[in-house]
Amino acid sequence: MNASSYPVILLVVKTAISIPDDTFAEVERRAKELGLNRSQFFTRAVQRYLADLESESITAQIDAALEAAGEDDSNAWAAAAGRRMLARTDDDW
Repeated sequence: MNASSYPVILLVVKTAISIPDDTFAEVERRAKELGLNRSQFFTRAVQRYLADLESESITAQIDAALEAAGEDDSNAWAAAAGRRMLARTDDDW
């Protein structure tokens, strides 16, 4: 027996939520358009929302790291070095 012949077992939790009637109607309409049942629709929506939250967290961590590193003054330093080099040459542009 190889690994591909083992059955996949998914654990599912049943839950009840309260949402406004107009939101429920929109979910029903969209789920039908997408060919999904309500559970599949809500599962995808929650997964997308969780991914968005994770992305926001990563962005916040990057922003914090950039703030801690301070401003990048390498462009100003390079421009000043270029001006010094030009000042030392006798060439007219």
